[in-house]
Amino acid sequence: MIVDNCCLRCHDHSESNIHIVRDCCLAKQVWMNLNYHWPNSVADFSFNEWLNWLLENSSSGSREEIAISIWAIWHSRNKFVHEKITQTTDEVVTFIKGFSMEHRELSSKSSTSQTQGYDLLESPSNGLGKAKCGCRFLDCKTESVAFAEAIALLHDVQFASEMGFRYVIAESDSRLVINNINSKEDDYSETRPLTWDLKASTRNFSECRFQFVAREGNSVAHAMAEEGLRRLEDCFWVEDAPVKASDLAASDRRSHRPP
Repeated sequence: MIVDNCCLRCHDHSESNIHIVRDCCLAKQVWMNLNYHWPNSVADFSFNEWLNWLLENSSSGSREEIAISIWAIWHSRNKFVHEKITQTTDEVVTFIKGFSMEHRELSSKSSTSQTQGYDLLESPSNGLGKAKCGCRFLDCKTESVAFAEAIALLHDVQFASEMGFRYVIAESDSRLVINNINSKEDDYSETRPLTWDLKASTRNFSECRFQFVAREGNSVAHAMAEEGLRRLEDCFWVEDAPVKASDLAASDRRSHRPP
């Protein structure tokens, strides 16, 4: 059987990694609009060689944008091939610039924030560890409640991974954030960089679920947040949480236990 490996977008070359992200018509236009250039001597480089050259010859602040650009170009190719959706150069470039700007802002905010009050509770009934995160962010000007909830969830899941948990349920009382994470559609909200990181983080677990819990059912997280606000240092509680949080967690487990 003969397999046609011709690029489905330009029909001029075989579809290799380097062709998709660098040499195809759309990719060329995207890199040109983003003001990335390389000499003709780089044209024969493999993908890894070209990427290494590009990273070494670009400013440190551009490296994240380069990674985002490659991902966006590849994603655009997949939408064209699998969904028959054609994105213009302007659409891809606008997405890259917007995503890069949000990523820089999020990195700056998360690096200057302090999180206080963590708790991880085992659930012996189904083998899943329920991860609750009660966080207060200090010195961090978040733009919205959803933004703060997404950061809290990311810290929550990262902590669970560091503790070696393999089966985790991460809960939040922000329906918007949970819906964005669980949706199979592209997330274009303000929290989309965090949504991407949260989805990618599930690879660290055998099973990881994100689920919404009503505010009145999330009393443990709020109790930990209040406790964390009284402390000046980061706090990580596993099993041995403050009495108030432990009592609320026990009540939470009883309310979810079948009769």
